[in-house]
Amino acid sequence: MKSGSFGTTGLISSIRNQTVQIFKQMSRTDLSGQAVEQIGVDERAGQTAGATEIGKQTKPPKEPKLPKASRSTIAPYRQYAALPYRITDEVEVLLISSRQTRRWILPKGWPMKGRKPHAAAAQEALEEAGVTGKMGKEPVGFYHYTKRMKNGSQQRCHVTVFPMLVERQRKVWPEMDQRVTRWFPLAEAADLVGEPELQHVIRNFEASPEGQAAEAAAPAN
Repeated sequence: MKSGSFGTTGLISSIRNQTVQIFKQMSRTDLSGQAVEQIGVDERAGQTAGATEIGKQTKPPKEPKLPKASRSTIAPYRQYAALPYRITDEVEVLLISSRQTRRWILPKGWPMKGRKPHAAAAQEALEEAGVTGKMGKEPVGFYHYTKRMKNGSQQRCHVTVFPMLVERQRKVWPEMDQRVTRWFPLAEAADLVGEPELQHVIRNFEASPEGQAAEAAAPAN
């Protein structure tokens, strides 16, 4: 009985050990397979990431967006001015004071819809200086200045100047209470305006057809 019992016990123990070994081998096989599969996944992910990175490098870089140009950098605003003159003992020019800084300037303003440049200049001379007369259709020059806008910004302006032979100054005009008007000889008027280009226009007015005609009509000293 003891011998038989030991034999049975030994057989059961042997079967148990073999079963354990089989399970261990199966576990190692599963783990190894999972490891191989994981390595494959990692390799594929690495290849995909590498391809993506290469794709990023081969794309051309985007051009930087340039800032939008402001009005002042595109082109100056356009205005039209009148050069009012008369013939007394000499040729004189009418200057007006600006409303804000009170400096001496010419009557000028913005383009007007439906009016030609010289006609717009004539309208500004009437509104700002109260003068009417014979308006030249050809400009005698131009100048630039910086205008302060209502919103506080500053804008560069290009002003084309048209001659006006004044025939009359009205007793009442729209801006008579806002400005001072005064007649000056050509040379003095040129010295009083602040813009160098406008000084040049006034000084060279005598060389224009209108200026020559005015000089010829002025009484000889």
